[in-house]
Amino acid sequence: MKETLNLGARLLIICIVAGLCLAGTYAFTKPEIERQEKEALIRVYKEFFPAVSEFNEVPLTDNENTPTVQTVTKMTAEDGSLLGYCLGCSAKGYKGAIALTVAFDAQGNLLGVRIGSHGETASLGARISEEWFYSQYTGKTLPVELKTDIEAITGATISSRAVTDAVNEAGVYAATLSY
Repeated sequence: MKETLNLGARLLIICIVAGLCLAGTYAFTKPEIERQEKEALIRVYKEFFPAVSEFNEVPLTDNENTPTVQTVTKMTAEDGSLLGYCLGCSAKGYKGAIALTVAFDAQGNLLGVRIGSHGETASLGARISEEWFYSQYTGKTLPVELKTDIEAITGATISSRAVTDAVNEAGVYAATLSY
């Protein structure tokens, strides 16, 4: 009995030390991860809007009918003119959330889509982040339909539909923005 308690105490100490090490590593790396994510997002903004000089997050208004829309960022040129908007969306894919950015020009036309982080299955749903897939949305008139306007990924219809639904919801929300 005493030996079992001794072993249990040792395992508890090991778990506490391991937990503290993980917490320390997380606290140490979190700012760097956030910085890199922000830089990646800025690269996406500049990909859609090369002349952007300022981007400001706009507060979300009533998005009850467009729950995938998480952020709205206004893109402005150096002279203060509106270039368009980038909407950050989170869609429910096969294996979890799919983060994507949907861009609209100053007239409300769909410029394109870029896929951010996701946990979709490698070589299936993960193909949503391949250029051949997300470039299908460029310049389309919304709403778009999977299999009619957008070629679904074979074996990953849930992931393809999640992106398409998010793009359509972003279009609904974008129609409420002032241009």
